Amino acid sequence: MRVYGACKHCRHELQFRISVETRVALAMREGKYHSKTCKACGKNTTFFVNERYAKSSKALLLTAGLIFALGSGIAGVACYYAFLNSTNLAVAGCFGLLLIPGWAWFIIVKGDRDRVRAFNYSYTKQ
Repeated sequence: MRVYGACKHCRHELQFRISVETRVALAMREGKYHSKTCKACGKNTTFFVNERYAKSSKALLLTAGLIFALGSGIAGVACYYAFLNSTNLAVAGCFGLLLIPGWAWFIIVKGDRDRVRAFNYSYTKQ
């Protein structure tokens, strides 16, 4: 997961890559303070764990959107051929097939939203 913090000198957003889900786990793994050199102003900034925040991953949202778009297109073509054959079982299966890309998109987006919410709403004591 990527978390961010604003440089205290120039307000440039600095990016951190972490492998934990909450601030408490981050403090236990890396300590409560972490310093990073700003690429914009070149000054070293020390961050307390609560000063960092998570954002939704745009790459993950793009992937979920592509899965939804491609899956819906494939399901639409399958539905077209099911209606041509016009068997009741094929039509019922077709509508079930149309739900799969929506479920995949929903699960991916909800998982990312839950990770971001879990990190941003957990705090540690100073």
